[in-house]
Amino acid sequence: MGGARGAQARRRYHQTVRWARSLLVFCAALIALALLSELALRVAPALAPADERERYNARIVMSEDPALVWGLDTGDPQVNADGLRDRDFATAKPADTVRILALGDSVTYGFSLPAEETFAKRLEARLNEDGGSRRYEVLNLGVGGYNTLQELAQLERKGRKYDPDLVLVVYTLNDVLDSKDLLRSIGKLRDAGPAAPWWRRSRLASFVADRVAAPAPESPGQTPPRYFARLYDEPESWGIVEQGFAGFARVSDESGVPVVVVIFPYLDDLRQYQYADLHARVAREAASRGLRVLDLLDVFLGRDASQLRISRADTHPNERGHALAAERIRAYLRTQFPALAG
Repeated sequence: MGGARGAQARRRYHQTVRWARSLLVFCAALIALALLSELALRVAPALAPADERERYNARIVMSEDPALVWGLDTGDPQVNADGLRDRDFATAKPADTVRILALGDSVTYGFSLPAEETFAKRLEARLNEDGGSRRYEVLNLGVGGYNTLQELAQLERKGRKYDPDLVLVVYTLNDVLDSKDLLRSIGKLRDAGPAAPWWRRSRLASFVADRVAAPAPESPGQTPPRYFARLYDEPESWGIVEQGFAGFARVSDESGVPVVVVIFPYLDDLRQYQYADLHARVAREAASRGLRVLDLLDVFLGRDASQLRISRADTHPNERGHALAAERIRAYLRTQFPALAG
């Protein structure tokens, strides 16, 4: 009897050892796979099955300027030495040159698009076709996630030194968001020191999180109409717009440079558009500050939004959307600023 029990105990012991060994081998294999995946994503990011368009989205890094909060990484090949998604420009404006600054968020930046497809570069090309002996430079100062106050800081810190003849402030409906909320939603900060969670230092963890995490409620393409309505009812959020437009008016008065607020529609349902009242509110606020206003809704309204945005899930404008915006802005400038663009 005792011998049988001993044999049974030995069998259980050996079985437990085998299971433990198998578990250790399995865990070691998982760790090895994770390490190899981490290495692959660090040395060969092209191996990651990301959307092909993502390669056009420059890296974002924390800024030492508390008014900007973050900016484009000057180490990214798409970004110039001044942190703009553009070619390098001499600070001194060349003779017979008209300079226009385009300020805004990821729409102005040209999210998921080649630089030449953005409305800023399309506008530059079209104006140069029309300009005769004059040359036009349209500088793209757009940075993903910027709100109106950050756009104002971008103008004051980087834009004014280029001696612009005109400033376009491209307003999108999420420009009322506080920068702290936007910081959580852009999801692109990598190796940003203490501001980034520890797991963001791992390319593998970031890769997985970006694909399985639930989208932030304020992210483009996920914002329901009720979210905008609630956001615009919050005094703190609307205060960002009021302070930003007041600042743009001040800069315009000081410099004598006209500022045009260009309102870009949210590319949701353009046939039953639900945000016209928000456009009107923004336009009234800008006009009350003495700023010019161009609402692009008239050229987008009634169109098939699916043909004008990046994808079904991403409401950023695609090449067609940027082309529409560029042509409408060009027509506006030719009629409202004939001395500059006539």
